[in-house]
Amino acid sequence: MGFRWYTVGIASRMKVSGWVQNLPDGSVEILAEGGSDLLEKFCSALCEGVLGTNISYIELFPEPGNEPVHGFRIVR
Repeated sequence: MGFRWYTVGIASRMKVSGWVQNLPDGSVEILAEGGSDLLEKFCSALCEGVLGTNISYIELFPEPGNEPVHGFRIVR
C-alpha cells in the first residue's frame, strides 16, 4: 500500500527521526523521536492523508531513547 514510504515522507518533512517497519501480522510499527509536540503533529499528519484512513490505532510510549536515531528509514 505504500504506507511505509508515506510515513518516511511525512517524517522527513517534519524532521522526525526514527524508522518504520511491517510486522508479520500485517501491522506497521513506527519508532519516532522528537519532542512531544512534534510527535503529536507527526501522528496527526499520518492520519490526515488518504493512506491515513488505514490507521486504526496509535499508541505513544514516551521514554528516553538509549541511542539517538538520525534520519528516518524503512526497516526491512
